[in-house]
Amino acid sequence: QTYRFTLTDDSHLVMDNQGNLNPYTLWTLVGPRGIEVAQRYFYTSDANYGNPLLNLPAGEYALTVSNNGNGGAYTFRLLDSAEFPALPLDQQTSATRSPANATIGYGVQAVAGTTLLLNSTGSGTWRLIDPFGREVSVGNGDAIGKQYNISSTGRYLLLNEGQYYETGNANVTFTLAQQTRSSNALSFNDQISGSLMARQNLVDYTFTLDQTGTVVFDALDATLGNAANVQWKLTGPKGEVAGWQSLGYDYAAPYGLPPGQYTLTLRNTQDNAANYKFRVLSRDAAIPMAPGVEVNDSFSVGESRIYRFNANAGEHYYFDVHDMDGGYYNQYYNGYCNVYLVDPFGRTVANLNTLYDTADLALNATGEYLLVASAVKGAYQSASALKNVRLNLLPKVATLATLALNDD
Repeated sequence: QTYRFTLTDDSHLVMDNQGNLNPYTLWTLVGPRGIEVAQRYFYTSDANYGNPLLNLPAGEYALTVSNNGNGGAYTFRLLDSAEFPALPLDQQTSATRSPANATIGYGVQAVAGTTLLLNSTGSGTWRLIDPFGREVSVGNGDAIGKQYNISSTGRYLLLNEGQYYETGNANVTFTLAQQTRSSNALSFNDQISGSLMARQNLVDYTFTLDQTGTVVFDALDATLGNAANVQWKLTGPKGEVAGWQSLGYDYAAPYGLPPGQYTLTLRNTQDNAANYKFRVLSRDAAIPMAPGVEVNDSFSVGESRIYRFNANAGEHYYFDVHDMDGGYYNQYYNGYCNVYLVDPFGRTVANLNTLYDTADLALNATGEYLLVASAVKGAYQSASALKNVRLNLLPKVATLATLALNDD
């Protein structure tokens, strides 16, 4: 069977296969440039199995269906993308694919240099086509925070394509939004707070290091509205320093950074507004401590402290802590601290905690060391509780004595 049509203008057409698996039925498209599609199975023409976009010049066309003499049903539509409805950005849209293996499409106006963010629920393959008929991105199923980087200004096509084997009807709900991004200078050791309204909102905080230094990301008050939905990452002159991490997961890991410019980015992982509060600690926030003198301090659960002391290469220390003094279950009521020991070069020497003593910490460099302590909430502890921290680095001293042979 041959179907003929005429295009008066250059066009982007979309093959919409609506038939189930038929291993025999193929189609061929011939136009003014010759063969555009040669013997393609219908079931491999869209969704997971093929790009349905046909970038065609004006002219006369013939679409021929063949089945190698084996028979078999087929159902398809050839869609003119110029007739797709315009999709407003930043507005939730609901649609139904009927039948479920059909394709629905929208036209989207986008500007070069922007980023679009797709959030969707429902089945189907999502595909974005640029104004020149080139595929920008393709993905399946729910698209949560799918980003599209826009390289050219113009009308894009957003397709939702059902799989050939789907039956009945299929409902999809989605929002395509233009990502907004703001930028602010970061001041070390100061509390920073704000709100991100939805997934398309990002905020950058930038800082510059003139020399090698250690910084600590300190998330504050995870009880803020939806704060756990906020994630952060850190990039610098060597690329990504820390990947996306939730504000609800705060062990205040130290990062030894070389000189250069850095960007701390925060994003909302949900469509509900989320608040955040944090600070980035530097060495300037470190509290002096003396090995052999116990640190007895208190600060809020979820917050962090930095302590600093000087030591020499070859020295050994005993890490003395007390959070298990009241028995194993004490941690459930009073929490504990995660502790990092950082050497003068920004390298983590040991990852410790205040539940268990550490018998021997060997130091291999001379200079200033940092102890980074982060208060971890106990299972039965209030999120607003204060954590009492007791820790000590006891110098281990080796003594020499003369051994007299044969004497007791």
